[in-house]
Amino acid sequence: MNKNLFAGVLFVLFVALSGCSKTPMMADRVLVKNASDWKVTEVKVRHIPTNRIGAVSAILPQESLDIGFPKQPLLAHRAIIRWIDGQGQNRSDELDIPYDAAAAKAEKAMSLTYILHPSGSVTAHLQDSILLNY
Repeated sequence: MNKNLFAGVLFVLFVALSGCSKTPMMADRVLVKNASDWKVTEVKVRHIPTNRIGAVSAILPQESLDIGFPKQPLLAHRAIIRWIDGQGQNRSDELDIPYDAAAAKAEKAMSLTYILHPSGSVTAHLQDSILLNY
C-alpha cells in the first residue's frame, strides 16, 4: 500500500511540474548594448539557473556586441550582468529575462538584447532576429 501511495504522489508531482513549465524560446543571438557615452569593460552576463556565461572585454559607447551564446533554446529565467563603467566603477545588475510565449510556441528565433544604462541599471528586450541589421 505504501508503494502505491508513494508512486501516486510522485506521479501527481510530475504532472504538476510538467504543467508549470513553459516552452523555451529559441535565442539565436544575445547582444549587449552600451547606452553610455564611455567605453565599458569586463562585461560578463551569467544566465540563471543554467550558469552559462558570455563575456566581452570592452564595448565602445553606443555600440552593441554579441556575447557569444550559441543558437539554442533559452532555458534561463534571470541574468546577472557585471561590467566596469568608463569611470572605473564596478557595476552589477540582476533582472528577469523577457519571455515571448507566441515566439516560443511558433519556435521563432529571437534576439535577446541587454542594454547597459549610464545609471548602472540594465534592461532587456527581445526582438525578431530577422529585423536586426547588424
